[in-house]
Amino acid sequence: MLLTPDKKTVKSDTDIRSWVDNAFQKLSKATSIVEVELIPDTLKILPQNKLSTESYPEIKYSLTLEEIQDLKRSGLLEENNTFSTDLSAADLDPVAKLLYAIAWKNGDLQKVKHIVAGVLNCKDADTHDREEGIVFYQFGRYLTKTPGEPIIDQHVLRAFGISQTDDLSEIKRLRKLSVFTKKENKLIKAYKDWLQAGKGLQESLRQEEGYTYHLDKLLFAIGKTIKLNKP
Repeated sequence: MLLTPDKKTVKSDTDIRSWVDNAFQKLSKATSIVEVELIPDTLKILPQNKLSTESYPEIKYSLTLEEIQDLKRSGLLEENNTFSTDLSAADLDPVAKLLYAIAWKNGDLQKVKHIVAGVLNCKDADTHDREEGIVFYQFGRYLTKTPGEPIIDQHVLRAFGISQTDDLSEIKRLRKLSVFTKKENKLIKAYKDWLQAGKGLQESLRQEEGYTYHLDKLLFAIGKTIKLNKP
């Protein structure tokens, strides 16, 4: 059960807005990653709504433009940013073989083109006009570890979007959001601008290495908690 700051049961979209405001107020006071990690429990967020660190541990490595270009020169990536059809015959290390097998079995091989595009465009200003592969494209930009390039998903964007609007129809729409369309590009830009400006975040928190991963975990939990499942 969710409670508004005045301890009333969350039922309406107005209550949801109040609950999200309370969550962001707690975030605005957090001076460290440790304090950010405590917020979900103070909000009484259920374990199943939290980001699983076993499924999604923090990614420590970065992926560079030069590494992608090397993959293309070696023939492992095609010019259209997809894997070579002969990749499975290449001399891959065991980890690469396992990861390729997972992507193949899940039918995800084609998604790499969006990640690659994100890496290749990391030094360019984001035009925010993509119509497909939006989440994976932004993930590619994140993997470059360029400052101000976060991971984006439906739950994170839902939490941020609701914190930025009083329009009840928009709150309802965001609570139902599950598939990204071009319409969300504007909100993604607003989220990235918010992160880069650090508005509402303590400077001591922003100085900690990897703080955006923990911010992502928090917004994921908030956004998943308030998602309105379609009947």
